[in-house]
Amino acid sequence: MVVTHKSERVETLYIRIGRGLVMESRLEGRELPAGALDPAALAAVAEVGPDEQGARLFAAFDAAAREAWRLAAALAPRRRICLRIDDDAPELHALPWEALRDTSAAATARVPAADRDTPFSRQVPWSWALPEPVAGRPLRVLGAVAAPAGLDAYGLPAIDRPGEEACLAAAMAGAPAGLVAQTALAGRCSLVALEAALEGGHDVLHLVAHGVLREGEVALFLERPEGGIERVAGASFAAMLERLDRRPRLVVLMVCSSATRSVDDPRRGLAPAVLAAGVPAVLAMQDLMPIDTGRAFTRALYGELWAGGEVDRAANRARATLLTGGLRGSAVPVLYSALADNRLLIPQAAVAGESQRLFIPSIQTDVAGSRDPDPDAWQALGGPYHGVCAARGRDGCVELFAVDAETGQLHVRRQQRPGGPWGAWETPQPGVVDACAAVDERGVLSLFTIGPRGEVTWRERTDAGGWGRRQPLAGEATQLVVACGLRGAFTALAVDSGGLLQSCAQRTAGGAWDEWEGDWEDDDEQHLQIGLARDGRGPLSVFTLRTDHSLWQSSQDIRGEYRDWRRLATELRRVHMLEDAGGRLRLTAIGEDGSLLHRGEREPGGPWGPWQRIVGAYRDAIAALQGADVALLAIDGEGAAFCFSGAGTHVALGGPALVRLVAAEDGAGELHVFGLDPAGGLHHRTLP
Repeated sequence: MVVTHKSERVETLYIRIGRGLVMESRLEGRELPAGALDPAALAAVAEVGPDEQGARLFAAFDAAAREAWRLAAALAPRRRICLRIDDDAPELHALPWEALRDTSAAATARVPAADRDTPFSRQVPWSWALPEPVAGRPLRVLGAVAAPAGLDAYGLPAIDRPGEEACLAAAMAGAPAGLVAQTALAGRCSLVALEAALEGGHDVLHLVAHGVLREGEVALFLERPEGGIERVAGASFAAMLERLDRRPRLVVLMVCSSATRSVDDPRRGLAPAVLAAGVPAVLAMQDLMPIDTGRAFTRALYGELWAGGEVDRAANRARATLLTGGLRGSAVPVLYSALADNRLLIPQAAVAGESQRLFIPSIQTDVAGSRDPDPDAWQALGGPYHGVCAARGRDGCVELFAVDAETGQLHVRRQQRPGGPWGAWETPQPGVVDACAAVDERGVLSLFTIGPRGEVTWRERTDAGGWGRRQPLAGEATQLVVACGLRGAFTALAVDSGGLLQSCAQRTAGGAWDEWEGDWEDDDEQHLQIGLARDGRGPLSVFTLRTDHSLWQSSQDIRGEYRDWRRLATELRRVHMLEDAGGRLRLTAIGEDGSLLHRGEREPGGPWGPWQRIVGAYRDAIAALQGADVALLAIDGEGAAFCFSGAGTHVALGGPALVRLVAAEDGAGELHVFGLDPAGGLHHRTLP
């Protein structure tokens, strides 16, 4: 992955350690020499104090692992380091990797987790759809301090609530004007009070509390209404977060031992539970954290976070501050993250900065020219929304579906006639987290939704223009895609709360559904994004973009049986699937270097052609049918939208800065393009 920070290029070094202590490393597509860790040297780490543990960790690298480490440093002195430890090596999760000290003579980053040039995080498999970095203002932060009475009975020091709140307020006050809105939890910090406050929607939760470790599980000491200790299991705290309609993007747990994981089952522990609840980044403590150290870390963490927006770089800067100040516990904070580029927010300077676009077109034909943008072509449709999709029914009218990001209501709007005006928004449907729409062989439009508990429902558009009864499809989903399959009926593909794929299919178009089935996995990989598409012969193909950013396909044979997975690409961060007018599948993707990529089948169900590339810094791209042609729609790093067509032109679409695109063609041949801006505002324009 290539990211920019202060106009400098940063590559990502992925390190994965698994069964047998085998250590694999990859630097932006380059496979580095595979090495291993010495078990005897690892056992010696626990025999020394914190100051020596980092050097002993590095001493456990064998010659091949050190060669890979040295090569990565030589190729990319500035490099983001993402460490993934597999669950089949549970003993490694407990080691203080944040203390790792490079003792080689040529080392430039002696302590990678405390160096500005090597932002460090632990990578986690994550089954939820990745959220975009926050660009809207203000970023909402909830600060909560639990200071119950009776801590002395457990040998724990009292927590100075005013002092902790003053420390956090000072850290927030250092943010640029208008960037942050911080709320301090009023009254007792109970689990009920936390849930009530978070229901209002916050991007960051900062919690200060005591934690007690028992048999690999952490219990939080929150507060009862009368002021005593409310002992809250980590699983209960995580379940509260999962119940929220809008979960925080970052949870900072200033809670001792909150990053501790069981050596018997690494999935047990507070931080893994919070991640599994749908929070993409958790900063937790892997040991006891002294009060002075915690406050210094807090001030330095947010000072850097408000400046650059990257959580791993901010954590590195905060650890460096502790080392410089001689404070104990610099390696205690652990960042687990599934955020793309570890970016929580987009700094205002980056949104308003100079363009970095570079076009080297190679799709179908060279770019012959471009047309001037028409900024008045865009119409604002309200918001804030997320979960936007659009589809065309058999009457040729496009329908638009958008989930209100604040209320969890689904809003629907449809054309009155192809090529004509749009009707009003219909009465919203409550209790929706995400939605998708699809058309079966009859041309009947169906709407599928995910509820707050992951429940899936289905309903059809009637000929009279209304909706049929909502029908539950059982199961649960954090991601959902639907397509019309071999029998002209729907197949639904979902990622469940455990991160695994599940599918179910209709027996006939408009008919009953079979039970959900699993057995898709042959390893422990989980899914950043899933897709489902039918080629012109009728069989479906399942696509999954996995947590290592590789893209895989499993396609049906003529009997409907799915073949083994095959890898189509690596180093992708977003992908879109489409069947073109000739029945061939097309893939449009964003590479980890920001390039716009496109490839298609040579014939329906046949081999894939080569990837074609437009070099640049893009954040989203989709393909859309427009008659017999395919148009590529893309957003660059500044939010500017473009259309690349097979006619050899690229069109700057003007309008507001956008972060996500959706498109559908109506029966009159107009292509309707919908875009979400960073604050969730929805915008619409047509392309003739």
